[in-house]
Amino acid sequence: MKRSYFVIGAVVLIGIVTITVLAVVDAGRIAQRLIGYEEVPSVSTGASARFNATIINTVGFPGVTTITPTEIQWEMSYTALEGTVQQSHIHIGQKGVNGGITVFLCTNLGNGPAGTQPCPQGPATIRGTIRPEDVSPNIAATAGARQQGLNTGEWDEFLAALRAGATYVNIHSSTWPGGEIRSQIAVQDGQMAAGASH
Repeated sequence: MKRSYFVIGAVVLIGIVTITVLAVVDAGRIAQRLIGYEEVPSVSTGASARFNATIINTVGFPGVTTITPTEIQWEMSYTALEGTVQQSHIHIGQKGVNGGITVFLCTNLGNGPAGTQPCPQGPATIRGTIRPEDVSPNIAATAGARQQGLNTGEWDEFLAALRAGATYVNIHSSTWPGGEIRSQIAVQDGQMAAGASH
């Protein structure tokens, strides 16, 4: 009789324990070079930067039929800015047009959302992760993006703007507070990047 209880208990325990398998999927890559001539109007400067990013999907198996991007992991290296580095952002705006700030990458002006990292003076490399709550946070500095229709937390619309080429990344300095270097963002198709299980 005790053996029967043991077998039943073991079956119940096996039924309760589940294994979650997560796949990290590279859903798109960004590799941009920021220069002064991309600014509007163009700026003559020796400064430059590299902005690299990966759009990440985290997918649970089995039984998952859709893949949704969950975050963007990014890194930016910059050098030779003519002024003191003030701030850096992703803006909504097509090529040749200035648009509102939607995502803060760093700032030394105290105008970003809580937790925004400071911008070190160059040459420097900074890194971060963009998540839905980072899109057009409800602060004064991102009012322009919200007036363009990219509202707080609108992740899918932000991703759509990235893929449409309707966003750009730039760095602002004390010499060029409107922006010293800039690049329009283009997303390249990604592929399976890694896997994990717990």
